[in-house]
Amino acid sequence: MLRRRLPLGLADPVVADRIALWGVAGGLIAFLFMAIPVPQRVMGISPEHPVLSMMQSLVDRAVAVCIGLAFFPPRAYLRRIENRAAHPES
Repeated sequence: MLRRRLPLGLADPVVADRIALWGVAGGLIAFLFMAIPVPQRVMGISPEHPVLSMMQSLVDRAVAVCIGLAFFPPRAYLRRIENRAAHPES
């Protein structure tokens, strides 16, 4: 909803981006809850399998980056978001 309000000037682009980052992080966490039991039941792969461990590690890092950017965004990242909102692509 905030993405639709951005072009009208009714939403703050930084807040909209933070909510989007939370949404991505939440989706990745939900994916993790399915990524371990499904292969275990369908393919008989143990949760300690190296491929599952690597996938879980990569998704965990992506979640950490999303949450880190939502709470502690660098100034360059904030400028990028504000510039993108000030100059929407036509």
